[in-house]
Amino acid sequence: MMEAQDVRELVETLKGTDYYKPLSKALPSYTENGSPAVLTSALDSFLYKNLWGAVGALSTRDRAVARELIGKEIDLRNVLAAFRLRGSDVSAAEAYFIPVRYRVRREVLTAILGLRHLGQITTELPQFGYTSLIASLLKDYDSLSRELPFGMRYAPASAEAAREYEGIASVLPLEIALRRHMIKLYQRAFRGDRFHIGVPMGHLFLRENEIRNIITTLKLKEAGVEAEKIERMMVF
Repeated sequence: MMEAQDVRELVETLKGTDYYKPLSKALPSYTENGSPAVLTSALDSFLYKNLWGAVGALSTRDRAVARELIGKEIDLRNVLAAFRLRGSDVSAAEAYFIPVRYRVRREVLTAILGLRHLGQITTELPQFGYTSLIASLLKDYDSLSRELPFGMRYAPASAEAAREYEGIASVLPLEIALRRHMIKLYQRAFRGDRFHIGVPMGHLFLRENEIRNIITTLKLKEAGVEAEKIERMMVF
């Protein structure tokens, strides 16, 4: 892999592994737009499709717990991807969605793509399982945007600015808020009876989040960001 001359050759080195099929299928899109995000999305889809399929083999109780946790994680990842891709063509955006539907229907994702700004979620979208959640998170958009250390380059200073700001970065406060919500969901698995699959799943998710926080800290330290501002980027 290290000696591959380009992305196409790198993908070919993976022939015979589970990753070759999803990556080779995504290569035409990568060739067309040059974005590595379509390749990382292909790997995400491969991972979550296999996780979703494995849920069916679990016992009744574990299946219910795992379906709820994994299903919500997939839903919120797809919703966030749709917000990032606002203004994109529906057929092009499909490559970035995990092809599993739990409580978020395809028409909801399509509707999000057509939004001009984040605040329209309560007025322009059909009601879906997370409307109230996202609407409540958006109420804190102003305060969370002000907490982030980078100013307008990464997040609008106000909700009004968000309405006019059409970059991927404008979703950063929402992304942080949604991840904090998922942490709370996984933490609930440790309450009460712990003899179910939600406990090891929660452990893995929270450990992954710790690693994300460490990586974020390392990158911001390297960029010379102050400790107080780095703390605001941590997701707990």
